[in-house]
Amino acid sequence: MSKVAFLLEFQLKNSEIKKLNKMYIENLLHNIVFCTFSVVFSLYVIFDFINTDSQAEWLIKSLIFIILIVIIQMLTVDFISKMIYRIIKRLLKFDKFQRQYKLVFNYTDICICSPFVEMTHKWSKIDKVILTKDSLFLYLKEQNAYIISISTKNCEFRKMQELVDFLEKNVIQVLKV
Repeated sequence: MSKVAFLLEFQLKNSEIKKLNKMYIENLLHNIVFCTFSVVFSLYVIFDFINTDSQAEWLIKSLIFIILIVIIQMLTVDFISKMIYRIIKRLLKFDKFQRQYKLVFNYTDICICSPFVEMTHKWSKIDKVILTKDSLFLYLKEQNAYIISISTKNCEFRKMQELVDFLEKNVIQVLKV
């Protein structure tokens, strides 16, 4: 199989979208909300330092502020990210929204496309591949240890065998269970 010739695109089913969102989007939302809070509060502390006359007064005020912010962050980051995640789950009821989710496989990487994020993983990040009668599981060796599951049930339109052949020839041995 030539390097240019291999390209597969799988439209995701509703159950696969839910797993994908749970794994990627929920974690990503949490990180985005946390980083946004951190940047805003850090900017406040910096601007407060610039506009203060007494460093001792600024230090005490900043320590109290940081303690309050950490408490507020702990209470609100999860709540805000879960609320956004619930909105995304409601949007999944719309067919137009669902059609934007897909997995794209090419010779160099795997691309996970959704309306919110496009994540790419190199084939070298695949730790193991397991094929069952219902699903194909791609285990990624990354910090969050993601598992990409692709349903093989009622998916005649997917070229699953072509993907498995590519994996066995070019990436890693597929464990068939």
